[in-house]
Amino acid sequence: FIQPCNGDKLETLQMQPIQKSGVQGDNNILIVDPNEKRSHLIMTVVKKMGYGAVIFSTSRKALEAFSLEPEKFKMVMVHHSIEEMRPKEFVTQVIKTDHTIPVVIDIGYKNQAVKNELSAWFSEEKSVYLTPVILRELSKTIENLMKKSV
Repeated sequence: FIQPCNGDKLETLQMQPIQKSGVQGDNNILIVDPNEKRSHLIMTVVKKMGYGAVIFSTSRKALEAFSLEPEKFKMVMVHHSIEEMRPKEFVTQVIKTDHTIPVVIDIGYKNQAVKNELSAWFSEEKSVYLTPVILRELSKTIENLMKKSV
């Protein structure tokens, strides 16, 4: 217990335990995608490359896990259709927590409007990459971005 002085009386405050995300190791890629099949396919590629995969279907829980222990993650991959928060809000919060981590925003295929909107928003951010996530090219994309972030 801590008892700070508040004017002429002492207050009793109870300390809150430090929360942890439960993520193991420090070699993980955070995947945020509402589509379960797509996120599991991405996870398969990520695990074959030797990384851990931490999957969330909603942005708020993903951001909470990332914010608690950002050092556990090497990269963030987020689909443009995430729910609860728009990709702009989510990625902005990730960058505020760690501006050096590579963030891939999957813009889907032939989504020029999404690409234009997000390009304008993140044009100054060197760690944010807008690209359709193509499974057969994903390992090369991850490898290239990890090299750039070192």
